[in-house]
Amino acid sequence: MSSHDMTTLSSKPGKRSWALLPALPLLAFVVLVPVAVQDAHHAPHDAARMAQLAVLLVAAAQWCAYQWSARSWLVPSRPWTLALLGVLAIASVAASDVPAMAGRELALIVGIAAVIHLGMKGICAAGHASARVAVLGACGLYAFVVLMLATATVLSGRPLIWQELIIGYDNYRFFNHAQAVALPLLAGAVTFQRRRGLLWWWGWMSLVVYVVVILGTGARGTAAAVLGAALLGLLALGRATAWPIIRTILLAALLGGALYATLALLPALTGDRMPAPEARSVASLASDSARLQLWGIAWDQLCASTWLGIGPMHYAHIPNPKAAHPHNVYLQVAAEWGLPMLVLLLGLAWRGLERMRQAVRSVSMQSDGTQGATLWIACVAVLIDGFVSGNFVMPVSQMWIALCAAWSWAWMRMHHGGSAGTAATLTGRWGRRLAGVAVLMSQIWLVASVLPEALDLRAHLEHVRRDLVHNEKTNPRFWSHGWF
Repeated sequence: MSSHDMTTLSSKPGKRSWALLPALPLLAFVVLVPVAVQDAHHAPHDAARMAQLAVLLVAAAQWCAYQWSARSWLVPSRPWTLALLGVLAIASVAASDVPAMAGRELALIVGIAAVIHLGMKGICAAGHASARVAVLGACGLYAFVVLMLATATVLSGRPLIWQELIIGYDNYRFFNHAQAVALPLLAGAVTFQRRRGLLWWWGWMSLVVYVVVILGTGARGTAAAVLGAALLGLLALGRATAWPIIRTILLAALLGGALYATLALLPALTGDRMPAPEARSVASLASDSARLQLWGIAWDQLCASTWLGIGPMHYAHIPNPKAAHPHNVYLQVAAEWGLPMLVLLLGLAWRGLERMRQAVRSVSMQSDGTQGATLWIACVAVLIDGFVSGNFVMPVSQMWIALCAAWSWAWMRMHHGGSAGTAATLTGRWGRRLAGVAVLMSQIWLVASVLPEALDLRAHLEHVRRDLVHNEKTNPRFWSHGWF
């Protein structure tokens, strides 16, 4: 732990800081949904979405209360970017075929943004160690459950099929989406943990199990995202700060690979017949789930409505044979929100990562730099994974991304202090209060709009399946059947 962490943890939070700390347990709660929420009446995706909506509503009320009493607030140093984002978003919603559904997507994003801000304030008040413990607890609990299920399967003599061990998700790929951001954060938490302590062993168990799951489920996108982000981190951030976290990731990969190979050889050692590997063509390796077809649909939609897009969430408006989202967040944003929105968001992401890279290379203490490198690698892994997955669509991975964004923002505030002009502090009592009320009202409207569906979700999904899609396959977007 860095001296900055120890100083932060030893100091008492300000008078209002204590009210921000529940944001961290709220994030951890959503992360734990796959284990904590097992509801026979709802699909895991729908249960996670309901829990997420509850968290966003509480967070919005908390954020509103904070803005009502705060003396100042942060806005971008170039406020026109925030204004332009808002104008483009509202225009895209207004121009869509079903504004109520488009508004649902926008309100969800607003709620997540409030959670990110609260998480940032909470981590600044409690220190990096609080976030590390949340990550170790969330990942460790799920890894422990998977490990126990795998052990019981092996002892029973049944074949070990990893896809069947991923509980709490409609599709094991949804867990892979969360792994892309969780694994770098978990590796960072292990790197900073005291050696040979209980949490250190707990973290290593989690890391190894996560690697085995990636290998067992064939999560090529997740592996490429984590390893690609680690390589970019080594090149962009320098060996001194990036190597400790990369070394942890590589060692976990070696240990996980060895464990996976041992488990794969068990049937041969006991005389059982090993299951035949799934046949895969070059085309399937290049485009699982017909990604090229889905990308083509998004491209056609972008060409049809270049400036404002077809509307938020409207990729799911016209059912196609495969999925309610294109498995590519960049094409999704361009198709649904418009090309200007994509360009603006890419510019902001690049600017944020570049400022963070500069901050990592300029901090005086190596431990602070390594913490920043961990977060930078996690952010880049999210963006790489977004090329081939729906990580920005599913509720659990959405909240993991929110935690990563909040933690990265907090690191910049704590170790760079906004000195590079990343933000400016403004006063304006009624402006803050109006913003707080607007965010809270957006979440109240969101919950009210989905409540009739949520009260009898089985009937709603049956209606969608029967009257809109005419098939039995679910393709989660908002609910488990992605169409509207």
